[in-house]
Amino acid sequence: MYMSHSHATGFSHTWDYEATATNHAVPQYGLFANAYKRYQMKVNFNADKAYASFTKNHGPPYKHFSQTFDDLEHNTYLLKKNVDVEALRNIHSKKEEETEVVA
Repeated sequence: MYMSHSHATGFSHTWDYEATATNHAVPQYGLFANAYKRYQMKVNFNADKAYASFTKNHGPPYKHFSQTFDDLEHNTYLLKKNVDVEALRNIHSKKEEETEVVA
C-alpha cells in the first residue's frame, strides 16, 4: 500500500477480510518504507512492461518459451494429432496467392 510520494508498506487481507501475518512487516515511515516503495515501483513497472509491451513473445506467464517454431513437417504436436500437413500447406498457399492477386 502506498503511503505517500516516497513511502509504502505491505498490506493484505484474506478472502474473508481478516488481516494476514505479513501486514505492516515493513515500517510505514523511514528508510525501510522508502526502500520498499522503490522496490514495489520496480516490480510494478516490470509487470506492466511484461503485459503491455509490444515485444514478440508468448506473453506472461509463457514468455520464457522459445520463439522458434517447428516446421510443419516436423511439428510434433501436429504429428501426434494426425493432422494432414499437406492440406495445411495448401490452405496457406492459396491465401498467399489471393493476396498477391489483390495487391
